[in-house]
Amino acid sequence: ERVGAARARLRVTDQGVGIAPESQRRIFDRFEREPSASQHAGFGLGLYIVRQLVEAHGGSIRVESTPGEGAAFTVDLPLMYLGTEAEPPAPGLPS
Repeated sequence: ERVGAARARLRVTDQGVGIAPESQRRIFDRFEREPSASQHAGFGLGLYIVRQLVEAHGGSIRVESTPGEGAAFTVDLPLMYLGTEAEPPAPGLPS
Protein backbone atom coordinates (compact mmCIF):
# COMPACT_ATOMS: atom_id res chain seq x y z
CA GLU A 1 0.00 0.00 0.00
CA ARG A 2 1.27 3.46 -0.85
CA VAL A 3 1.17 5.86 2.08
CA GLY A 4 1.35 9.42 0.87
CA ALA A 5 3.69 10.28 -1.96
CA ALA A 6 6.87 9.06 -0.35
CA ARG A 7 6.17 5.90 1.69
CA ALA A 8 5.09 2.31 1.16
CA ARG A 9 3.39 0.11 3.77
CA LEU A 10 3.46 -3.67 4.04
CA ARG A 11 1.17 -5.39 6.53
CA VAL A 12 1.42 -9.08 7.44
CA THR A 13 -1.26 -10.67 9.62
CA ASP A 14 -1.86 -14.09 11.11
CA GLN A 15 -4.52 -15.85 13.14
CA GLY A 16 -2.10 -17.36 15.64
CA VAL A 17 -2.16 -17.26 19.43
CA GLY A 18 -1.24 -13.58 19.53
CA ILE A 19 1.51 -11.83 21.47
CA ALA A 20 1.11 -10.71 25.06
CA PRO A 21 1.32 -6.93 25.57
CA GLU A 22 4.38 -7.24 27.83
CA SER A 23 6.20 -9.22 25.10
CA GLN A 24 5.39 -6.87 22.22
CA ARG A 25 8.14 -4.39 23.15
CA ARG A 26 10.79 -7.13 23.31
CA ILE A 27 10.06 -9.36 20.31
CA PHE A 28 12.24 -7.26 18.00
CA ASP A 29 15.25 -7.67 20.33
CA ARG A 30 18.01 -10.17 19.57
CA PHE A 31 17.37 -13.68 20.96
CA GLU A 32 13.91 -12.75 22.29
CA ARG A 33 11.07 -15.20 21.82
CA GLU A 34 7.47 -15.08 22.90
CA PRO A 35 7.06 -17.66 25.70
CA SER A 36 4.13 -19.27 23.83
CA ALA A 37 6.52 -20.02 20.92
CA SER A 38 8.57 -22.47 22.99
CA GLN A 39 7.12 -25.47 21.12
CA HIS A 40 8.60 -24.14 17.85
CA ALA A 41 12.27 -24.25 16.87
CA GLY A 42 14.11 -20.97 16.55
CA PHE A 43 16.73 -18.70 18.01
CA GLY A 44 14.76 -15.46 18.37
CA LEU A 45 16.60 -13.73 15.53
CA GLY A 46 13.99 -13.43 12.77
CA LEU A 47 12.17 -10.28 13.90
CA TYR A 48 15.45 -8.77 15.10
CA ILE A 49 16.92 -9.19 11.59
CA VAL A 50 13.76 -7.79 9.98
CA ARG A 51 13.93 -4.72 12.23
CA GLN A 52 17.61 -4.18 11.41
CA LEU A 53 16.93 -4.38 7.65
CA VAL A 54 13.88 -2.11 7.80
CA GLU A 55 15.69 0.51 9.90
CA ALA A 56 18.77 0.34 7.64
CA HIS A 57 16.46 1.42 4.79
CA GLY A 58 15.00 4.31 6.78
CA GLY A 59 11.80 2.52 7.74
CA SER A 60 9.98 1.33 10.82
CA ILE A 61 8.21 -1.83 11.97
CA ARG A 62 5.51 -2.27 14.59
CA VAL A 63 3.27 -5.01 15.91
CA GLU A 64 -0.36 -4.96 16.98
CA SER A 65 -1.68 -8.03 18.73
CA THR A 66 -4.29 -9.28 21.14
CA PRO A 67 -3.66 -12.65 22.80
CA GLY A 68 -5.89 -15.28 21.22
CA GLU A 69 -6.56 -13.16 18.12
CA GLY A 70 -3.32 -13.25 16.13
CA ALA A 71 -0.89 -10.47 15.27
CA ALA A 72 -0.37 -7.81 12.61
CA PHE A 73 3.10 -6.57 11.68
CA THR A 74 3.33 -3.30 9.76
CA VAL A 75 6.45 -2.14 7.90
CA ASP A 76 6.69 1.44 6.60
CA LEU A 77 9.49 2.20 4.12
CA PRO A 78 10.44 5.35 2.24
CA LEU A 79 10.03 5.08 -1.52
CA MET A 80 13.10 5.65 -3.65
CA TYR A 81 12.69 6.88 -7.19
CA LEU A 82 15.31 5.90 -9.74
CA GLY A 83 15.95 7.62 -13.03
CA THR A 84 15.69 11.22 -14.05
CA GLU A 85 12.27 12.07 -12.66
CA ALA A 86 12.27 15.28 -10.65
CA GLU A 87 9.15 14.22 -8.75
CA PRO A 88 7.52 10.90 -7.89
CA PRO A 89 4.74 9.77 -10.26
CA ALA A 90 1.24 10.95 -9.43
CA PRO A 91 -0.89 8.47 -7.45
CA GLY A 92 -2.66 6.03 -9.74
CA LEU A 93 -0.12 6.35 -12.55
CA PRO A 94 2.33 3.54 -13.31
CA SER A 95 5.83 4.15 -12.01
